Amino acid sequence: MPITDKLDVTGAYYHYGQNDFTTASCANRIARPQCSGTMDAYSAMVDWKFAAKFDTYTGFMVSQVNGGLANGYVARNNFAPTAGLRFRF
Repeated sequence: MPITDKLDVTGAYYHYGQNDFTTASCANRIARPQCSGTMDAYSAMVDWKFAAKFDTYTGFMVSQVNGGLANGYVARNNFAPTAGLRFRF
């Protein structure tokens, strides 16, 4: 969303749900990828165009997986920041 001609701010929320795909017990949901689970993520980004061909940006994404969707993950919670400077041709 443009705040001004030189500043953009963006935010988003993502949710994903998985149903059960097994007849086995899902008492330990993380041990079975076929069990139901969820993924939730939030992200935000700010982009500032400070010169005609230059802009700088910073942003992050926070996510969490639960249940069967967490199978195979080393960490169920994740924080992923980013920042940069860009030159546009």
